[in-house]
Amino acid sequence: MLWENVLLDVQKAIELNASSRVAYQVKHAALHGAQRYDEAITAFEMMLVKLDGAHDIQIRSDPVSVSEAEGVLRKAIDVQLDTARFVYSTPLPGFYVIEKRR
Repeated sequence: MLWENVLLDVQKAIELNASSRVAYQVKHAALHGAQRYDEAITAFEMMLVKLDGAHDIQIRSDPVSVSEAEGVLRKAIDVQLDTARFVYSTPLPGFYVIEKRR
């Protein structure tokens, strides 16, 4: 039932701000957690489209390492999730947990 609650909230977030790539990221994680994999793939693809169209992204001319890129992405995701109604964590690589913020 938790996944369904997350999906209801994130759908409302998407209705309020259809360009939110974070909302699609959370939707992807919730659909994946609910084992609705085809829909999760669609949500992930939408997140990539929103990310591609983002105006606040700056392209660097110098190459960065994969670990540096992962660190920057993790920091950006954490900033967005700090204000989220639900918390999202990765207890093990490749696994995601979404729970209500206390």
